[in-house]
Amino acid sequence: MARVAVTLTSDFDSEARHDLLAQINVARDRKCLRTELAEITHAVAVHAVDRLLIQTGARVKGQIIDGELTTEGLKAQHNNVLNDLAIAVVAQGGTVSLLPKLQLPEPAVAITRYAL
Repeated sequence: MARVAVTLTSDFDSEARHDLLAQINVARDRKCLRTELAEITHAVAVHAVDRLLIQTGARVKGQIIDGELTTEGLKAQHNNVLNDLAIAVVAQGGTVSLLPKLQLPEPAVAITRYAL
């Protein structure tokens, strides 16, 4: 029974990865893919992020002030802004996924609902 469960999980992971790659390609074609942290922060500030992909274990020092990313200040030095972005995306009805570094070389990538 355990072997079947592992096989199903592997198949699902493979299928999910394939679907995710397709979503990224469609988003890129529609100009709805954001890879720069400042662009992602802006997209979150205007409630435009449908899906946020975060590299597992990634840490980016910073904080969001008035919709802008800053790395200045004591709080920014001790805060992982990726957590703030993830919380905001979920609160806005979007989804957040964690991907290993091999699949996501950037700390974060956002798929927006519309071109910005």
